[in-house]
Amino acid sequence: MDRHHTTRALNELIVSCCDAYEGYRTAAQRVLAPDLRRQLDGYALERGEFVEELAQAIRRAGGDAETHGTIRGALHRGWMQLTGASDEAVLAECLRGEAMSLRAYRAASVDSLPPETKRLVERQLNRIAEIHDWITKLIDAPG
Repeated sequence: MDRHHTTRALNELIVSCCDAYEGYRTAAQRVLAPDLRRQLDGYALERGEFVEELAQAIRRAGGDAETHGTIRGALHRGWMQLTGASDEAVLAECLRGEAMSLRAYRAASVDSLPPETKRLVERQLNRIAEIHDWITKLIDAPG
């Protein structure tokens, strides 16, 4: 795989992670339960770490890393601000955001990436899938 393809694929993940970082920060500000707030803040910090790991992989490949999210992510966060104040509504928006992240990561994971980079993407993908499942269970839990 050439450097440009690797850089493009990883930059798409950085953009997704930047959106998720901001989304989790917004969600943490919206939820009422303190434990949930701490959990969402932790997810935001983790996505920030993902961005740095991806940026390092891009630099190793000789490329330049993106540093921002998307307009779609900003609109999603704006929608989250408009949803009801319930923690369940905020979590539903988090789940929607995680589904978008999973799509981006799954697309990148099938690319022909250098082995070390592919392992990084797969590790992050697995973590995002864990978070997606956790949010799903939380939403589906009885009352």
